[in-house]
Amino acid sequence: MNKTPTKLPDIQHRLADRHLGAGAQDVLPLFVNEVVPEWVIGIYVAIVLAAIMSTVDSLLVLASSAFVRDYYQKVRRPDMTDEQLLGRSRVVTFALAGAALLIAFSVAALVPGRTVFWFAIFGWSGISATFCPTMILSLFWSRLTARGALAAMLAGFASVPFFKFVAPSMPVVGDSFAALSELPPAFVVSGLVAVVVSLLDRQGGQIAAEIREELMDRGPAQSISMTASLTSASAAESESGTEE
Repeated sequence: MNKTPTKLPDIQHRLADRHLGAGAQDVLPLFVNEVVPEWVIGIYVAIVLAAIMSTVDSLLVLASSAFVRDYYQKVRRPDMTDEQLLGRSRVVTFALAGAALLIAFSVAALVPGRTVFWFAIFGWSGISATFCPTMILSLFWSRLTARGALAAMLAGFASVPFFKFVAPSMPVVGDSFAALSELPPAFVVSGLVAVVVSLLDRQGGQIAAEIREELMDRGPAQSISMTASLTSASAAESESGTEE
């Protein structure tokens, strides 16, 4: 069944009646649904789902390998063989996938308005607020310390659900947070926490200053070589400590 031609002002009125909000993540799906034929909508949905599935399987493999390789093998079972490691990784991957499906179905049953797109947007908001401020500051601010980076990641991770579920119900400022969406304030909180904790961390600041001065004295080429050497030495020391 072909759609009848629709004038652009009519489409604008229909989209305006949907109460999209400041995030407006529904603009493109609603626009496609109102304008293009059904077979194009099917292709559009397939493209979006394919992108989501490719990201999900990568994250599943990453999470399972991080648990099995970085924690279980190095901390608890350093004598594991590759075959045992592969088997554990498969079990953890299936367990994580089952837990994710259980959470998704539970939320969908309790709150029917939550779709897979809502989960994707909410999840990426958490990832962005957790890691992006720390990555940006580590590149452009030399006084960032390890404690500041850790505090920033924890603050960003905790701020996303706070600004999504708690802040919109607060008096006076609740409507503003509801219209703003959760990512911008969580991003700002993570960056501010990183700066404040790094400035208060005197021991970490001294270490960062010493490394900065040494890198400036050595020059760019020697700095890269020294950084690689320090990374290798740190990794070797970590492995030797695990074996002991």
